[in-house]
Amino acid sequence: ILESPFTSMENMGKKYYPFFPVRFLLKDKFESYRKIKKVSVPVLVLHGKKDKIVPFAMGKKMYEMANEPKFFYFQEYGDHMIDYDTELLMALEKFIQSLN
Repeated sequence: ILESPFTSMENMGKKYYPFFPVRFLLKDKFESYRKIKKVSVPVLVLHGKKDKIVPFAMGKKMYEMANEPKFFYFQEYGDHMIDYDTELLMALEKFIQSLN
């Protein structure tokens, strides 16, 4: 289960410091977009559309790059810390049931 995932630390750095050579300063690149392709178990991506920290587009990209079976849940009003509402609980239940 990935909650508000970023594609890489370099991409996050570029978001906040677009004119700074972030890539050269990072020891660990945390390239999630490379690793997600190797995941062979079901994946659930959770992301709030109003996330001010990790862009929603990164969560969507991680979902798109994931192998099947995969699930995507987003909240129109959700920020970085997703609210645990009935719809989220139903998405979690559906995901857990898919594991059987």
